[in-house]
Amino acid sequence: MGRIRFRSCPSPSSRRIRKTTTLKEIVRSIPSKQKVAVLAFNAHMAAELEAKLPKRITVSTIHKMGMYVLTRYFGRPFSCNDTKYHHLANQHLQHLSLENKDQQRASRTWLKEIIHYLQITLTEPTESGILALISHFGIETPDNLADLLPLPERILAEGRDQATQRFNIGLDDLLWLPHVLNLQPKPKDWVLIDEAQDLSRAQLDLVLKLPSDTGRLEGSCDQLPLEQTVLSPAPSITSEQPDPEEFQIEVDALHKECQSLLWRFVQIAQAWQADFPDQMQVVWPRIETELQSKSWGSHYGSG
Repeated sequence: MGRIRFRSCPSPSSRRIRKTTTLKEIVRSIPSKQKVAVLAFNAHMAAELEAKLPKRITVSTIHKMGMYVLTRYFGRPFSCNDTKYHHLANQHLQHLSLENKDQQRASRTWLKEIIHYLQITLTEPTESGILALISHFGIETPDNLADLLPLPERILAEGRDQATQRFNIGLDDLLWLPHVLNLQPKPKDWVLIDEAQDLSRAQLDLVLKLPSDTGRLEGSCDQLPLEQTVLSPAPSITSEQPDPEEFQIEVDALHKECQSLLWRFVQIAQAWQADFPDQMQVVWPRIETELQSKSWGSHYGSG
């Protein structure tokens, strides 16, 4: 199995149109019998793509995929509780001697923020892990920090129990729980990931569990991957380090001719097996010549 990355570099004003066009061309090139999932950057983009892509394509956000995974695990549907960790923070703060309402408010705000970062970065809620997050993200700390440091671990443990026993699940739980419960999404033949460079470590962890070939649609070429800003990132499909099983190219989506180029890439990715290097020695020179003659690619290479 292999992975292919499309780095689209259009102007910001035309970016959404180009992205949709690129997705449609990739999907059109994939055999209709193969299962394809498109993971959109947000719910608005998911709705827009769902309306424009063939009905056989599963379109969702990564959070929604996490909800599907948890629904299958629990054997029942559920609704997200946006105030779950607000209430858990309040409950645990009741056991502390807080000076006034301002300190209570500051403590609750800090707990909610640190819980959020712990979940999306998959950082262990140890004192050293929390202090590293504070330093890295510049999180403002209340004056009673020493009293608060033990609480995130307890809150997350209770948050897990409430999810598995009472189906009380927060938004960040949709990404965090599949990791801590070691849950596996349903396999797809192809997974196309919108704005892959912006995924958090928790999102990456869930996506990487999908047994599939992956096509990644990245945004502006000058954007930095979010996982470069998280601590001890997991192996990343958006890593800037060369991946021996990854074929990369930046395409200027303003060129209509890139349709046939995308089709060629899909063919290559579908053929990726143990003999991939031998296949590339035959196929890539033809594509390289075509790229240079048409000026389609601003950068290309193979890992």
